[in-house]
Amino acid sequence: YSQKLISDIKSVFKILTLFLLLPFFWALFDQQGSRWTFQATRMNGDIGFMEIKPDQMQLLNPLLILAFIPLFDYCVYPILSKIGIRRPLQKLTLGGILAGVAFLMSGFVELQLEKTYPVFPSPTESQMRIFNGVPCTFELQNFQGSAAQNQLEPMNIFKYSQAINGSNSKYVVFSTNTPGCETFSNDLKIASGRADSFFLYGNADSPQIKSYEDKVEKSKSGNPSTRVLANLNDVKEIRFVGDAGNTAKSVAPSAMDQFEILPATYHVYADDVKISSVDLQLGGVYTIVIGKSKDGEIQLKLHQITSPNTVHMCWLIPQYIVMTASEVFFSVTGLSFAYSQSPASMKSLLQASWLLTVAFGNVIVVIIAEAKFFESQAHEFFLFAVLMFIDMGLFALLAMRYTYVKISGDNNDVESLPIEENKRKTFT
Repeated sequence: YSQKLISDIKSVFKILTLFLLLPFFWALFDQQGSRWTFQATRMNGDIGFMEIKPDQMQLLNPLLILAFIPLFDYCVYPILSKIGIRRPLQKLTLGGILAGVAFLMSGFVELQLEKTYPVFPSPTESQMRIFNGVPCTFELQNFQGSAAQNQLEPMNIFKYSQAINGSNSKYVVFSTNTPGCETFSNDLKIASGRADSFFLYGNADSPQIKSYEDKVEKSKSGNPSTRVLANLNDVKEIRFVGDAGNTAKSVAPSAMDQFEILPATYHVYADDVKISSVDLQLGGVYTIVIGKSKDGEIQLKLHQITSPNTVHMCWLIPQYIVMTASEVFFSVTGLSFAYSQSPASMKSLLQASWLLTVAFGNVIVVIIAEAKFFESQAHEFFLFAVLMFIDMGLFALLAMRYTYVKISGDNNDVESLPIEENKRKTFT
């Protein structure tokens, strides 16, 4: 092998040593399209004249990049140069630190979002909900608490949560003093780690009960999840009609399946008869009970199972701004550094190695996500931030020992020149 090839390979190894710590930046950066988008599905995107979709938040990054590159060239870099931050590796370190700061911000946003998340039953606990579609008031016996707490009015809901110790049923007596209504009992089947719901339907003199496993988690799309419990025998369909008069969804009265629908205010019709209007908000989980009063009037009541998204999506903007600034410091500077510091025979190799750090960054995300160190997503964000700070600390130590090479045809050291000037002199 020629002496030049050996010298070139030695130069490449010095740079690849620095590259070993770069994948962790991409582990954070590429979560804009996964974790951060999923975070946006738990937020409210209503800005008055339009509804921001969760995946549309990713548009911020390229728009900010277009604005930040000239801003950094003419304002930020000259200011940093005056305080001694002018070398490429210094800017790479600063970019990595900003990525960690962005994840700290996303962690604090997630802590606020967790307040709106559903409460799931523990593995040894069961959640029970009973919806009353019969025009009778029942007193539920065999429950702890006063009789007033166990009253189940027409169209209302009764909630109960208990620890299960081997039993998988709850024997309940539905007693009533409502004229024309019959007292009855039922053995309600429940299971640990689940949310079981029951629907009272039929006539007042012969009420019956249906059961299903409730789904309290928010939809992955962020759209409201809705279920209709209808005690209507003479109605063919329940329709959800928008303000424009279009039918967004129609379901059979006997269907109890949960479905997703776009967030909006809908007019609910039983066949061609308007019952009422419901406001279904982004991220909410709802159950709509429809039944008839004693005088035959169709009634509707909307029950909120899981709170809708109340934290606005605009709270994501600061973390996107910081992450985009870190990308300008890190990605643009890193590509320039890899190209300018590599020998002519190794430029394509180092460019490929730079892209390989992106691939390994995604592998890191997969490993940490599958390991599931924390139940809380906020704690995972904080973990990524802390690991990023440690990673940049190690990178800074390696960068301090790195000796910049001189560009062919120039007597100046790369470290004394701005990145843009390096690129111009490299090509000339």
